[in-house]
Amino acid sequence: MLVIAYENRAFRNEVLAAGVVMAAAAETASDSCRILLMPHRNGIPMGRVAVAVSAYRSFMAGRIDAKNFAESLDFKGMDRSPNEGSVVQGPRMWPLADLTIHPGFTVQFGNYDDPAKINLGLVPELTLDVWRGGSVSGRMFFPLYDELKIYSLEPRLVRLTLSQTLNVSRYWFFARIGVFEPDRWGMAVEGLRFLFSRSVLIGGKAEYTGFFLNQESMIKYSSWETVTGQLYTTYFAPRYDLMMRLAYNKYLFSEKGPSFMISRKFADIEIGLLAAKTNIDEFGGIILKVPLAPQKSANPQRLRMRLPEQHTWKYESTSLAHTQGQTVQTGIGITSGIEAIEWFRFFVPSYIKNNISLWVHARQWTGDQAIQQKIERCR
Repeated sequence: MLVIAYENRAFRNEVLAAGVVMAAAAETASDSCRILLMPHRNGIPMGRVAVAVSAYRSFMAGRIDAKNFAESLDFKGMDRSPNEGSVVQGPRMWPLADLTIHPGFTVQFGNYDDPAKINLGLVPELTLDVWRGGSVSGRMFFPLYDELKIYSLEPRLVRLTLSQTLNVSRYWFFARIGVFEPDRWGMAVEGLRFLFSRSVLIGGKAEYTGFFLNQESMIKYSSWETVTGQLYTTYFAPRYDLMMRLAYNKYLFSEKGPSFMISRKFADIEIGLLAAKTNIDEFGGIILKVPLAPQKSANPQRLRMRLPEQHTWKYESTSLAHTQGQTVQTGIGITSGIEAIEWFRFFVPSYIKNNISLWVHARQWTGDQAIQQKIERCR
């Protein structure tokens, strides 16, 4: 068996990236060879899938369909390191940086004489991978148009974090410290584990924070005193790229209660529905995640400038809209960085199987010649 460890910094979709690597490997591998692909993120292995070269070539030639080829993929030991075969793994450069330009867009719906208020801005984010699993990230908001008038019309810091990710056996841990959204600073931790061949995910997270606001050339803050968090379980349905999450939450203003979210991916587009209940009110909404970055980025360098791979639009409505003329904000959680679920959404067997047809399109991108030369050892 040949093991290929790689990290994708060129393609928006991880399944497509795996297809490009597989296409390069299959050019010189024999039919009897099995290739184990191990995608990484920030130097950490995210899973593994074993592919029989003979089945791959039959799929590329049209002798078997996508469904039968997907069933031939071997996902055993998704959370274990390989203990057999030769490993092809190039040196990992440190540090690596991404400058991502996010759009900032908020609409608040009101009454008949003032139906909507709009906030527009640009949100550049710089992320620096400094060591294995460790990164520093900073995000600024530059207002362009503001009818909400919650903040002053000047650039402000919205997030600045130091993060560390650890993978210990089949458990994953995330820790962050710094400035979070919305207007908080403190520390955040999260732990999770996959069950049943990555069809079920269980986990929990907690934040210990205080108030933080960077505005009008001043920094206002309070001591850490507020605890928020969530316990959750997520199910990845084997068909239709369907994800269901049940959680119990403690929000920023001390509300508590359960929530349920169901979402489905259509290739790189995700549509979801949210319903939640607290001791104060009930709320729900629609979540839309769309890709803004192109399918393939320019040749990856130490510093990449790009649009976000996925941007989220969310509409929420509450059963308790106003109290004494002021808009009630409920169900607000702390955003300390990329959600852990976003790390793994592309690395679960159900998503890979349902999108394996992307490997047909992956052949248009030639593989790395250095990888092709090392594939010779698989003969």
